Amino acid sequence: MTGQRAAGGFEQRMIDDRGAFDALETSWRELDAHAAVRPFQQYAWVAAWVRTIGTAGGWRLKVATLWQEGRLVAVLPLCIRRVNGMRILEWAAARVSDYCDAIVDPRIDQDFALHTLWEAVARSGGFDVARLSHVRTDARFFSVLGALRPWTETLEDAGGVPIAWSSGAEWLQRQTAGMRDRVKYNSRRMLKAGFEVRVCGKADSSSRIIETLVRQKRPWLAARGLSSFIDEPGGVEFLQSVVAASAERGELHLSTVQNQERIAACDLAFVREGVIYSYLASFEPELHKYSFGRVLTDSLLMWACDNGMRRLDLLLGAYDYKTEYQCTLEPVRTLVIPRGPIGRAALFFYRRRVKRRSGAQ
Repeated sequence: MTGQRAAGGFEQRMIDDRGAFDALETSWRELDAHAAVRPFQQYAWVAAWVRTIGTAGGWRLKVATLWQEGRLVAVLPLCIRRVNGMRILEWAAARVSDYCDAIVDPRIDQDFALHTLWEAVARSGGFDVARLSHVRTDARFFSVLGALRPWTETLEDAGGVPIAWSSGAEWLQRQTAGMRDRVKYNSRRMLKAGFEVRVCGKADSSSRIIETLVRQKRPWLAARGLSSFIDEPGGVEFLQSVVAASAERGELHLSTVQNQERIAACDLAFVREGVIYSYLASFEPELHKYSFGRVLTDSLLMWACDNGMRRLDLLLGAYDYKTEYQCTLEPVRTLVIPRGPIGRAALFFYRRRVKRRSGAQ
């Protein structure tokens, strides 16, 4: 860990080893308890990744922190990995997080904090290219990155449903006749087959459900040629860890379609600051005709209405089912910034390769 005094009585510290990172727990939890942060920036989330996937994959920590009178007031959670000899600066836990950002205590000047942290990262070096993915255009750190004139590698959209109904019944009533019929038909078929929707929010009940979710998800991914963190070393351990931590905070929403003998479908979601984030879902392939996955999304949306949520966030992924719910779209970007002649050369050739691939398509 290295430190340096900053203007205005602040102190900047760079965290680059596990011991110093573990020592951040109490301070980071105090910061993310009152700052408006998403689940992906909470200490428990990042720590679960560091201790599982991050360690197994050989990522090296580079977490910039800002302190005021001994109190942690801002965190820029980054890490470095080597790819073909290049040192790539990334968000910590980017692979498992749909949205990435810094955390800043709302009582201090945000621009000052973010620029101070980034300047410390750039000054300390140790990387050739910064590739910062999953940055929403309304993220705290987006304006700082924009001023650095980055290359925009990817442009994605996250989908979500703003909650404008006082109850799930009102939401259903205000849908088109076709949508109402579909929801009711799927629900009747589920009940006739002997299944029901259940919600679990307790850690001691969630482990078996997560095991089932992973078992169901793997063949779905394989059939589509997709990869997932659940197949990486430490991936399932990470998932179990964040679920247990979320349950402890009362922020877990784990729903299933099941009967006494069998879990037919799962939806893992997290509740935070009036938003419910639908993170990972699965279903039994042989029960596909029952559309249990859609039943769980319907149930999740109606639960959000009944419990005063302001948004159901369906996160990243251009899935067809999102159009049925009339999602609003929120831009998410991957921004790349070279550092030094090696980084600039690497980015130049990488952009040429990307351009050739897109031209070939």
